[in-house]
Amino acid sequence: MLKNATFKRGVFDTSFIEEHADQLLKPGRDISLYRQGTIAIVKTFLENLKYRTRRDSDIDPWSLRDMYRVNHLPMRDLILVKDDEEDGTKFWVQYLDENTFNVYCKSSHGDFVPIILDAEC
Repeated sequence: MLKNATFKRGVFDTSFIEEHADQLLKPGRDISLYRQGTIAIVKTFLENLKYRTRRDSDIDPWSLRDMYRVNHLPMRDLILVKDDEEDGTKFWVQYLDENTFNVYCKSSHGDFVPIILDAEC
């Protein structure tokens, strides 16, 4: 807006934004796969954080949420939806420990493709 010549001259009214919408309101750029992976990690971390804050002891091995004692694969699938999309992008977040995660997506052949490895929060 500050680069617009009409605005710089001070010749504008309440219809300025509407008249220059194509210049002022540019569409946002796509979020990279890496950025989406970081969003998936943060979402998983924050969901686990609420359980970590409720435990009585940090050294009690039975209160750790390390997914080992829960007896299932420490991989969680998660779909991130952008704007008004009906379908989103599916990610798998692997929980390594309370602060470390891996993020994967799947290739067209069904193989896991690493997006971020050993990310620490």
